[in-house]
Amino acid sequence: MENESPEKTDRIYLTGFMGSGKSAVGRILARLLRRRFVDLDDVITREAGMSIPEIFRRKGEKVFREMEREIAARYVTGKWVVALGGGTIMDPGIRGLLMDSGVVAYLRARGETLADRLRGKTGHRPVLAGEESLEKRITTLMEERGPVYEGAGWIVDTDGLSEGQVASLLFRRVRGEADD
Repeated sequence: MENESPEKTDRIYLTGFMGSGKSAVGRILARLLRRRFVDLDDVITREAGMSIPEIFRRKGEKVFREMEREIAARYVTGKWVVALGGGTIMDPGIRGLLMDSGVVAYLRARGETLADRLRGKTGHRPVLAGEESLEKRITTLMEERGPVYEGAGWIVDTDGLSEGQVASLLFRRVRGEADD
């Protein structure tokens, strides 16, 4: 893969499934790059004055996605590391905007790894709610989202790596010191 221009790497958008480590990796990467970090879900909950499950319950997913779109658009200038929500990149408009303004990095993990990381922590993740087993719901969502995630500019396999190791790999990519 060709190196990205310095302006393009001013903004690193981390995408991937819930449990892939976007927030934890993002905090570390921002510190390494001496950049500001933002977790899109945190901004949404702060501005809405309610949790994401509460937004889904009271206002619906459509309103949540509209908020997500509006807030994501704020981070297309400046130097940022942004942890996106697991479904943010599914919106074609947001996806195009982010890909044009920065580097979208997909933190990829196997379904089994994600299930292990998410087991017992699904209460605040409304898209994992339902009658299906956690593994089945993850598989279904990964089938829907996988092709979009795979279109990211950078892909990092996170299985067996710590958050620090993933952040270090991304740091080296930003600095032009590592290949795919």
